[in-house]
Amino acid sequence: MCKYFLILSILSFTCLFSQQKAEKSLSELEVQYEYSFVRDTIDVDQSHRFKELMLLDFNSNTSLFYSQQYVAAREIFKKAAAAA
Repeated sequence: MCKYFLILSILSFTCLFSQQKAEKSLSELEVQYEYSFVRDTIDVDQSHRFKELMLLDFNSNTSLFYSQQYVAAREIFKKAAAAA
């Protein structure tokens, strides 16, 4: 009887833990595009336009919108924290 209980408990734990989803990455899809803007709408001079590469990462649950400069700064901070 003890053998049956042991086999049953091992099988039930195996079934329970086999159904866990593998942890997905933050994004399933990444969209990159160029964002162009002016700080003063009255200023029509083309040389005063700013351009920045923007990223949109999303999956079925979340979406993140940020600039590529933010990613570069985050990497620098990670490297500095790892070195300290």
